[in-house]
Amino acid sequence: MFLIYKKQLGGTAVGTTMCNLNHKILSDLLIPIPPLTEQKRIVSQIEVLFAEVDKIDKDSADLESALSLAKQKVLDLAIRGKLVPQNTADEPASELLKRIKAEKEALVRAGKIKRDRHESYIFRGDDNCYYWKFAYQKTHFLSSNVWSL
Repeated sequence: MFLIYKKQLGGTAVGTTMCNLNHKILSDLLIPIPPLTEQKRIVSQIEVLFAEVDKIDKDSADLESALSLAKQKVLDLAIRGKLVPQNTADEPASELLKRIKAEKEALVRAGKIKRDRHESYIFRGDDNCYYWKFAYQKTHFLSSNVWSL
């Protein structure tokens, strides 16, 4: 297509350093335009394709929304322990954490590992409030309700 216009323009561009095209040169240029019926057919085909693009965009948004909901549902089920069958013989997480903490303390006392200076844990005090205890710092009050954290 470019070669056709290059032949039509020939040496008509003006300028020494940079060739320029002015209104006169461009108005003499022959540009083929399809008949009106063909133009209408092209426009209707473009409208059909744009409708398909809009449908794909909507489907993509719906898919993203469904994916987000699925992730939330899986996370919710995982937190509640509903993703896999639960073994009633398993100890509760609180007991497991106590056992791990006791084993770690034994290793610290035996000199096999050093105490983590940044170690912390959350516990419920005698007043039913939650506190955050750091290894080498004082205890910080968190909340009377752990779910409001």
